Amino acid sequence: MNFDIIIYATGFDAITGAFDRIDIHGTDGVQLKDVWKDGPQTYLGVLVEGFPNMLMAMGPHAGLGNYTRTAEYSVEWVSGLIQFATERGSRALKPRPEGVTEWTDYVLELGQAS
Repeated sequence: MNFDIIIYATGFDAITGAFDRIDIHGTDGVQLKDVWKDGPQTYLGVLVEGFPNMLMAMGPHAGLGNYTRTAEYSVEWVSGLIQFATERGSRALKPRPEGVTEWTDYVLELGQAS
């Protein structure tokens, strides 16, 4: 038997895999993997509701493209956010629930076209 293509599936999870392997707890002890059991929900791919000050430079829904080409942009944006908050005396960075819903819906809508 000859094959033109062999697909070798390793179970790699590029979206939430790295985050699921860490025991991340948010407000009131909620676990990130439980919050994301039906899929990730983020604001700009950077912030997660219920996890104040947890910033993901290239989290799910960041959608900037190839990581090695966009990592610097993401890190600069997150650094700028921290600087902005620090200059204003803010102690907690957390997204508004409606922002998370709007961003997540937007990302899912974009994905329908692919």
